[in-house]
Amino acid sequence: MTWVLKPDASIDIAGRALTAAEAAMAGLVIDLATGSVGSARISLWPDSAFKDAAPGEQITLNLGAADALDPVFSGTVETVRKDHQAVVIEAREAPAPLLSARVNQSFVNQTIAAIVRGLAGEVSVSAAESDIQLSLYAVEGRRSVWTHLRELADMAGADLHCAPDGGLVFAPYGAGETHTFHKGIDLLSWETLAVAAAPAETYAVHGAGSRAGSDKWHWLDAEVKGADTGESRVVGAFATKDAAEAATAAAAARAANAAVRARARLWGRPAVRIGDTVDLALEQAGGGLLDAVAGALGGLGGASKPPYRVVGLSHHMNREAGFVTVLDLGGSTAPDEAGGGAGGLGGVGL
Repeated sequence: MTWVLKPDASIDIAGRALTAAEAAMAGLVIDLATGSVGSARISLWPDSAFKDAAPGEQITLNLGAADALDPVFSGTVETVRKDHQAVVIEAREAPAPLLSARVNQSFVNQTIAAIVRGLAGEVSVSAAESDIQLSLYAVEGRRSVWTHLRELADMAGADLHCAPDGGLVFAPYGAGETHTFHKGIDLLSWETLAVAAAPAETYAVHGAGSRAGSDKWHWLDAEVKGADTGESRVVGAFATKDAAEAATAAAAARAANAAVRARARLWGRPAVRIGDTVDLALEQAGGGLLDAVAGALGGLGGASKPPYRVVGLSHHMNREAGFVTVLDLGGSTAPDEAGGGAGGLGGVGL
């Protein structure tokens, strides 16, 4: 457990690194989420050493205790606004060019992981994990590269986000670290919400021969919506039953996870990442401060909420609140736990 008793920040722009005090920082907000490119907004006093920062310059941000900073953001300065009261710098994470990039390209008999690496181009990739093989995946310029990456993440049951060093991350649900936060110790406030799960999509292969493997000659099958598949979505990229079943399991996990929501506000935790798993321990043994501290050190008495997955987070640092992290949480069911449908997903509700 890391206690941030004296929060601090390090700001590096164009190779010049300064602490929050040296940069005359008045406030900072970093917003991150799965499926999106994160952003940062830094407010500085007018005479800050970074008052001459320019769009296009590289920026990295580290947060934490004064003697133990963790990397949380790496990207490029997008805008610099100045007035008589402040200098405000806004930046986006390193994969931001993929939001507008458009290409025309086809991938034949490639795994989703290989396609992700191919689409990333010059953007560094920290992790790309998926063994699902697509017979043909066509990328067309009417949609951005980032839109295609989000589509692939849905197929694979993966979180799409950025690492603190700016590298692209395409990792299965539940692939991150695990954290436990306790009432009366870490948590400043929280709320939970359970909603009815929406029906999950199912997928079917597009040809009769593809049930025998992708190396077999096959033809269009009029029975793809038969009794064994239900009302399924037919995607031309799926030439094998295994690929269709994997996408169906991912859709089931996505539907289950969307029905489980929570938000937690806690003292600054720079080590928490998108895709990490979080337990909320909302009951204290005996209810006293000593019991709470003892529980945190040796195993908390009382019940914990089911594990959640971090789907969004924001770091706030300013003079009024200090350093606070806000987590948006969803379900943590992985595709291999969901199976081929939304049924049998006990344990993910609140």
